[in-house]
Amino acid sequence: MIDIALFALLGAGLAALAYAGLWWTVRLLADSSRPLLLIAMSWMLRALPVLGAAVWLMLQGRWAELFATVGGFIVARLALTLIYGGVPGLRR
Repeated sequence: MIDIALFALLGAGLAALAYAGLWWTVRLLADSSRPLLLIAMSWMLRALPVLGAAVWLMLQGRWAELFATVGGFIVARLALTLIYGGVPGLRR
């Protein structure tokens, strides 16, 4: 059970990394002299850890841990949306 909770935290951490990177990219985009390069590099730096974790878990056959990681990712995304806005009427 502790393994599942740790993998859910891993998913939440990956979500925090991915969405913080996206926020950083959007903020830098207006002042960038090479916006396409910034977008491409940002996507790779955000997607590779997430995809790497998913592929590693699939290759290990650890399906319960994969689902826990995805669940943690989704819960963290919903929490970040509630905290930082994006859905009218749901912001605290």
